[in-house]
Amino acid sequence: MSKLVFPPLEYSPDVPPLVSQAVPAAMVTVIRERGGYDLGLFARYGLAALEENIAEEAARYAALPNGVFLKDVFHKIQLWGGEHGRYVYVQGTPFSWPDIAPAYGALVEACLQEGRPFEALVEDTRVFHEAMRGQGRRLGLSFITKHVHFWTGAVRGADAAPIFDAVMARGLGIAHSWRNLPEYWRGMAREAALQGISINALERQLFECFRTTNRTQL
Repeated sequence: MSKLVFPPLEYSPDVPPLVSQAVPAAMVTVIRERGGYDLGLFARYGLAALEENIAEEAARYAALPNGVFLKDVFHKIQLWGGEHGRYVYVQGTPFSWPDIAPAYGALVEACLQEGRPFEALVEDTRVFHEAMRGQGRRLGLSFITKHVHFWTGAVRGADAAPIFDAVMARGLGIAHSWRNLPEYWRGMAREAALQGISINALERQLFECFRTTNRTQL
């Protein structure tokens, strides 16, 4: 029996668009100064436009693997994810793409395998997390699942692996921890099938619901 408690929403098959918020300018600076990568152009993008751009570049990489796209997508996901994405640049070992790229490339390769079960992807995310910890880098559960979400979306479309962050965990009544990631991914897939909608549509509607609820309770 699932531990996840889903609210009784009137679900839509559509994926609600992100509110077009400006990307955090401070993150653009951090990525340029600490990550050695200039995302100045994207300082003028809204989050929705950046999300679309990431999905397009991930799809291009899936069709024709290219190290430039791999690096592009990594930094753009960190930017899209918000200010907590700065930790991999400013804490622990100095940022080094040549050190990160092999482990990240292996994670991406796993995400792009069509039909790869969520159970196997859980292990892939753990391996990447341990590789980053071994290098002294702070890249945790929330952000790693953001990367997995975009890369699996390149082959699974609207049924990409859903992001597992504190907002979703709190809203569904489970702890935000690695041990709950398998049940979260399985439970979200089951609920999406039950509702007759995509996983992306389910995730976005739940996220907006939980975020609004959290604000009203402050």
